[in-house]
Amino acid sequence: MDFPNLQNLMEMEKLVLRNCSITDSILDYIGEMTSLKILDLSFNRLTGQVPDTMESLPHLEYLFLTNNLLSGTIPSWILDSNDKFDVSYNNITGPSSLNKGLVLSNRSVTDSIPDYIGDMTSLKTLDLSFNNLTGQIPDTIGSLSKLEYLN
Repeated sequence: MDFPNLQNLMEMEKLVLRNCSITDSILDYIGEMTSLKILDLSFNRLTGQVPDTMESLPHLEYLFLTNNLLSGTIPSWILDSNDKFDVSYNNITGPSSLNKGLVLSNRSVTDSIPDYIGDMTSLKTLDLSFNNLTGQIPDTIGSLSKLEYLN
């Protein structure tokens, strides 16, 4: 199913299209729905990247893009946000300078956890669950004094 045409619904505050078998990309006009507070597009088969236009959603508090086929890099505006954003279970990777959260769950990572994770001192969330990690948990993770969630 293609992404539905919702271009005329610019005053919408809550958009939940969870588990609707959408196989399209997230369309740019979503970023023009400036009243959105909640956007849940989880459990579809969305492809492509998170559109840059979504950064301009001033009231967005909850963004759920969990369990899709999204790719590319997690946009920095998602990482810089204090809101509830979840992009896990996708093919998205983090940028080289993460500052609040690193969610790489269910990404088929098959290596060890690198020591430099401990250098990411601003991390509040670290989720490496459902991977094929090898080796020991590095001692440097103990230096993440701001870490609030570890999975």
